[in-house]
Amino acid sequence: MLCGKTTVKKPSTEEIQQEEKYVAFLKKRVESKNFKENVTKEEFDKTKLKYKKAKLKLRMMKGEV
Repeated sequence: MLCGKTTVKKPSTEEIQQEEKYVAFLKKRVESKNFKENVTKEEFDKTKLKYKKAKLKLRMMKGEV
């Protein structure tokens, strides 16, 4: 049994860069007029939710939250 504080591994710069690229990809996708026209509303909403979650995760990885 562990007592006391648990340590959390700090993300590497490579992991942060990968998450930044993913956030940029999702942002481009959500803002794309073509994507909005070719998917269902549900799929668009799922993608938008993924984008919001990825942005939050990136902020946490950078220590901004």
